[in-house]
Amino acid sequence: MDDFYAARSGLIPPLPWSTFSPPFSDPASSDPSREAIFFQRLEVLSGFDAARQLWESPQMQAANISGGRWGGVQGSDPGSGSQAWSMLTHMNGRPMPKGGSGMVSTSLGRFIEAHQGTVLTNMPVVALMIEDGRCTGVECADGSRFRGRKGVVSTIHVKHLMQMAPSDLWGQAFTDSVEVWQPEMAMFAFHFALKGSPEYPLAGGGSVTGAEASIMERPESIFKLNEDNARGELTLEDYPLQIVHAAGYDRSRAPDGFSLLKIEGGMPYALKEGPEHWDAIKDEVADQVLDRYLRYTPNLTRENVLARVIMSPIDIERMNPAMWRGSVHHLDKRWGNFAPYRMPIPGLYQTGACTAPGGSVTGQPGRNAAIAILEDDGKTLAEVVGRG
Repeated sequence: MDDFYAARSGLIPPLPWSTFSPPFSDPASSDPSREAIFFQRLEVLSGFDAARQLWESPQMQAANISGGRWGGVQGSDPGSGSQAWSMLTHMNGRPMPKGGSGMVSTSLGRFIEAHQGTVLTNMPVVALMIEDGRCTGVECADGSRFRGRKGVVSTIHVKHLMQMAPSDLWGQAFTDSVEVWQPEMAMFAFHFALKGSPEYPLAGGGSVTGAEASIMERPESIFKLNEDNARGELTLEDYPLQIVHAAGYDRSRAPDGFSLLKIEGGMPYALKEGPEHWDAIKDEVADQVLDRYLRYTPNLTRENVLARVIMSPIDIERMNPAMWRGSVHHLDKRWGNFAPYRMPIPGLYQTGACTAPGGSVTGQPGRNAAIAILEDDGKTLAEVVGRG
């Protein structure tokens, strides 16, 4: 279990996909079976196509490709074939910090402070301090300046970071690379405080609950996401929804007799009326999404909803500008177009979701950036953390 948690948290690299499945890249495999051919071609299949080959039931097809797109790639797109069994990930579960995901940041902050570090909040950086062509510190919105003895580490989205120093310092190749970056599908997050807990009825009688679920009725509905994103329109009838009931397992989040519901998923950021149109329609959209969810939980009605916090894609970007255009993983990572850990300006380093392997709570971008920073300081990660 210790090794498993370390891999998930990025302390050690995860095992390669080839450990768990046949190789994809050898069309001349000595195994001519249908299964081998399927895995060889999985890299180019869409999740939709792969799911139709794996599952006879449209419900199972929809369940898998609806739960697979949270890395930012739609199951309608080529190369998303592994989404054909994404429900296995749901069944396997994943770690959740007690008290909410914000406790990860809180705990890291406490660790830094316990080791004579200082954490300042509500201090947005607006400019990089450059001296003799090297990044030596940052300037904040209130005019305060902070110097780094050895360097500066950024988690700001590089689209914004590039505005904080003269353009000629970045180099043409890096500038061109960032200019063609595309955001992933923007995310919405609708939070509800409930009286009572959700119960999902079973076909054979009784009910079941869980920490996480996904909803989509028809597998072909996955195609609406890209179309609506291109048009700036909303087709709310059967978008894939991710449902989270973390309080069902972490009772510190809600009093007895109450629960929390989060409904999240992807919707267009750039509505045809403009992104700010979200401010006018987000409550109506949340009502429609909630009504759809309540069809699956007959023990709950709107009267069970005590309070709510509705975050549209533009609200998410306002909360954290690093989530550029509502993209919580910072970019569409299919193309491997990540920022380097060592930025073109000497003394400046980048980590976070703009660097490989991309967004989500893994710790891997931070670990990888730390390796580069330590190398430049004449050290190794093993020397610092005391392990091989």
